[in-house]
Amino acid sequence: MKLSLGLVVVLVVWSVGGCADSEIGQVALEQNDSPSPSPPLIEAFISEILLESTPGKSVLKAYPMKLGFGAQLVNQKAMLPIEIKNAGSALLEVYKITIIDDSNSHFSLDYSMLPGFEGALAPSQNNPLLLQPDNLLVLSVIYLPQVESPIDDDGLPVYDQATLLIESNAVESTLEIELSGLGTATECPTGTIHVEEGDQVVPQTLLHLIGDESCAPGGDVATWKWTVEQPSGSTSVFMPSDQFPNPVFEANVAGEYVFSLEVWDENGGKSLVAFEKTVFVIPDAAIHVELLWHTPNDPDETDQGPEAGSDLDLHFVHDELAATGPDLDKDGQPDPWFNSLFDCFWFNAHPNWGDFDPSVSDDPGLDRDDTDGAGPENLNFFEPKPGVYHVGAHYWAPHGYGMSYATIRIYIDGNLALEKSHVPMAGHDLWDVAYIHWPSGKIEEIQNENGAPKIVSDYQNPFFSQP
Repeated sequence: MKLSLGLVVVLVVWSVGGCADSEIGQVALEQNDSPSPSPPLIEAFISEILLESTPGKSVLKAYPMKLGFGAQLVNQKAMLPIEIKNAGSALLEVYKITIIDDSNSHFSLDYSMLPGFEGALAPSQNNPLLLQPDNLLVLSVIYLPQVESPIDDDGLPVYDQATLLIESNAVESTLEIELSGLGTATECPTGTIHVEEGDQVVPQTLLHLIGDESCAPGGDVATWKWTVEQPSGSTSVFMPSDQFPNPVFEANVAGEYVFSLEVWDENGGKSLVAFEKTVFVIPDAAIHVELLWHTPNDPDETDQGPEAGSDLDLHFVHDELAATGPDLDKDGQPDPWFNSLFDCFWFNAHPNWGDFDPSVSDDPGLDRDDTDGAGPENLNFFEPKPGVYHVGAHYWAPHGYGMSYATIRIYIDGNLALEKSHVPMAGHDLWDVAYIHWPSGKIEEIQNENGAPKIVSDYQNPFFSQP
């Protein structure tokens, strides 16, 4: 390799293959010894570079994390799959897969679909199940109720429950999956739910719920009825309706969604219990901020259209660069809100604060703007630069619906770091919420002199005409 004077060359070095411990090596650079009046091509003091390689990690993922069999006839075997995946970058070794907490011995495992365990032997410390990165395997779980499930004092059947335990060399070495089922002596329709996107997704995922795999003995399922328990503040609905066999559902708010499905056969016979499926919505951005609100005078916060609800707006500013506006909060300092470059809000939903390369995720994005009631408005920031960021909420337009009650949730690396709920806001109010210090992730909540949320009344920036 020949280098001209002043030329810079970048050497890229990587480690190949997994290892149990860190590896240390060296890169040696030698220059030619031919005499030259010019400076040497490579200075001698960089003739050796010490390298240290950190091994990858194995990450165990399973789908689903809750496995429900619904109602099954006594003494008839039901079998459902669980996917086991290595989501890491190193070899996964699984030492134990077993059922625990099964007092009635109704649950069991079929290892025959696992490579190397076709003889029904279970993985062990001496004979682990090996799984390369990005590979997955299928394990079959069996439910065989031997007696009819009892009825509790409220007249509801009591589920058989157990836990599937998996132990491995993964970063989180123990994984537990909840198992449940009901034994019945009566043939009845049975609902089932399959979620095409899986049981863990990010906010704003459109879930495709499959219910037409439900069955009815001796006939067909004629009617479906969906319900959902969703996170506080979420107002999503089933589309096209809650009686469609395979509806879609937009999971816009982080948290846990429990979907339930009841079915009826052609003769009006109803499923013994509703089939349930849980989906976890977890942000994958370094910083994720949600704004939700409730407006009591809005009779239907789920409807859509111009002025169909109140309009609150999320603001996320680069505090050092955005503070150039008029001092409307009267604190003696320029305000950062409504800055056309360094305030990420509806007018500037995807600013460029970092690299000009659009493939680099170093800019925030207002990925969901809601103008007709309830929210959420969602902001994601995947690769924040060191600095201080400022979160606020502004009541842009009541549209005749009056007072709203706002909630802000701030997630740092997928974990809820701050939640302030049901803060009353009148039209044109500004709620100055918090500072986010990066890279520490520290949240500094902003309060007034009485310790309450800081609200600035009638906040109207002169450069933006408000209704």
